[in-house]
Amino acid sequence: MIPRSKTTHRLLGIASGVLGGALAGAVFKRYWRGLFEDSHEVPEPTALDRDIREVLVVAALQGAVAGVIRAALGRMTEHGYRRFSVEEVEELER
Repeated sequence: MIPRSKTTHRLLGIASGVLGGALAGAVFKRYWRGLFEDSHEVPEPTALDRDIREVLVVAALQGAVAGVIRAALGRMTEHGYRRFSVEEVEELER
């Protein structure tokens, strides 16, 4: 690895995590609206008028969606980074 790659790798990981979290939130809200066509909003954990089971199920679903999206995005980022860094090292060796 070249010297700057550790910092670049860390920054790409942070950016990938933030983007993955935002994307997961948007995907889940769209999915939730598709389940409930009558403008049923996603229950917040602090909404005391909602049943605890409903809130916990929503939290579990949100976590699953976020985990899958962030893992997929992180994996794609890692593949891209390794491809880029290997090509860059090969060019420097020539």
